[in-house]
Amino acid sequence: LANDDTTTTTTTGTCTAAEDESCQALATATTTTNDDKDDATTTTSIAIDTTTISSCRTIACIADWFADNVDDYFERQPLLVKVNPDYLSSTNINWTFDDVLDKASSGGLTWNSQIMMMNTGVKEGDTSIFEMAPRFPPGTEVTREALDEATQHSTFLLGTTHAIEEGAANVVQAFQESLQLPASINTYSTRSGFHTAAPVHTDRFHTFVLQVSGTKRWKVYEPLLKNPTWGVHGDAEWAKGAGKPIRKDNQVGPLLINHVMRPGDILYFPRGYPHETSTANDNDDNDGNSSVALTVAVHTES
Repeated sequence: LANDDTTTTTTTGTCTAAEDESCQALATATTTTNDDKDDATTTTSIAIDTTTISSCRTIACIADWFADNVDDYFERQPLLVKVNPDYLSSTNINWTFDDVLDKASSGGLTWNSQIMMMNTGVKEGDTSIFEMAPRFPPGTEVTREALDEATQHSTFLLGTTHAIEEGAANVVQAFQESLQLPASINTYSTRSGFHTAAPVHTDRFHTFVLQVSGTKRWKVYEPLLKNPTWGVHGDAEWAKGAGKPIRKDNQVGPLLINHVMRPGDILYFPRGYPHETSTANDNDDNDGNSSVALTVAVHTES
């Protein structure tokens, strides 16, 4: 490891008694058949590495750990890492939901292709298409009043956060230097109670999700095709379904991860892996707090 103060514990496919449900969620993949097919539920055990970093105190230490272990997971499988959320405070990214809205509305920013809202039909399940667009005409100034209203109905995207926030820039720099690949960072903010925060979709980049406040449930599925090529493979395998819904009955594989992310959780999954999110407070695992998650996108395609 790159830092002497880093300690790791690795489990493959099984969980130790001392580990919490995060390990359980990753070591055992639960596949639930869709309601439109039948009501049956099947559970399949799949060996997925689960790793705990117990003492990384900087984002550079975390990024170095991912780089040191890149051969074990990168482009191969999802991976969940837990760090002490108090240590992330030194990176200046431990923002609350209100912090993000304040930052977006106090810097003279305007609605554009990087500052957008999720399709408003997603929250209530009226649509399963992943679409984002400016809430107001491009060039219109972002105001706190507008954000307060818009976020009642959809997820807020503060794109390329590294261009306007030093803490986010430091995160991107750490991952770029450690992995030796280009990266960018977006911030997704969702109020509690969203049955769907983002519908099933895929991305062209490798994703590292840093949960910095609140909670959000992530479901990650096995792809039908690993490491798809943009423009070559089908709608379910790149570019968020190309404006079409991705069907869970025949366009995604088994459910690999069903996990409530909390501050200090970092989730990696390769490009092309279908995933969806929720902030609905439907069980004790989700504490109902509005979610802020930073997504580090690592690019391996030109």
